[in-house]
Amino acid sequence: LEQAFATVSEFVNDQRGLVALHQSDTSEAVVAFQGLGLWPFGYCELRSARTQEDFQGFGINTLMKKLMIHIAWERYHQPFIGFTERLSGSRGILQKLGFDLLDDAIVDNRLSEACPPVSDFTEGCDQCMLRSNGNCGCKVYTLDIGKHHGTTI
Repeated sequence: LEQAFATVSEFVNDQRGLVALHQSDTSEAVVAFQGLGLWPFGYCELRSARTQEDFQGFGINTLMKKLMIHIAWERYHQPFIGFTERLSGSRGILQKLGFDLLDDAIVDNRLSEACPPVSDFTEGCDQCMLRSNGNCGCKVYTLDIGKHHGTTI
């Protein structure tokens, strides 16, 4: 929990994170988070999204991604890139937002720092596609923000 709080705080303090609050008559709680990564070669990346289980299924994650894309485009004017791990539920959301899947053969090895260390792989994922040319199940997506800006995003 401390590590999660530190991560959220870092993104929010750097103005690269959004939180969704649930307010009741007696309390206020963070129920979702969306972070933004900035790549040195000129891309923004949707990062570190999480919605509390009780609040899933209401479109909060998708709404926060749309909002983050809009804010980042206005601030940085850089294209977007997205990564999904083998078991990620975000693939459908990224495609719904207009992200296009990159063919594994053209994914640039400079993106390998997005991959976790090999020691973190579980459930049959024993190599990183970007580091070793294996197929770990991760996918890379890009968004032509110029094509989508001003439409549904």
